[in-house]
Amino acid sequence: MTLSYGLGWTVEMPPVEKQGKQIDFVDQNSKPIDTLQYLNAKSAAALSGTPYNPVVGFTLIGNVAGHPKYPYNPYYGSFSPRVALAWNPHFDRDNFLGTLTGGDKTVVRGGY
Repeated sequence: MTLSYGLGWTVEMPPVEKQGKQIDFVDQNSKPIDTLQYLNAKSAAALSGTPYNPVVGFTLIGNVAGHPKYPYNPYYGSFSPRVALAWNPHFDRDNFLGTLTGGDKTVVRGGY
């Protein structure tokens, strides 16, 4: 029987273009548009029967208001615990369980 456990951590860094030719989705004031907020506002307007068509565009990351380095913020907070158990049952081939598990050729695994 084997028990393994641990803690995983993920960091997601946005891509960076060396010469600053990366683009970002912005409004008419060159402020970045949050896609989820934009889509929620568009959906709410559609459900109420009114149009939602703000002036939007794309600009190079250096021209975005506030001059951010990345098109979105890095994500550092993904902690994920894990635990797993593996069992290699040993039964004689003479009985039903030995035939069912194939001798020593079966491993039962589970984890979270």
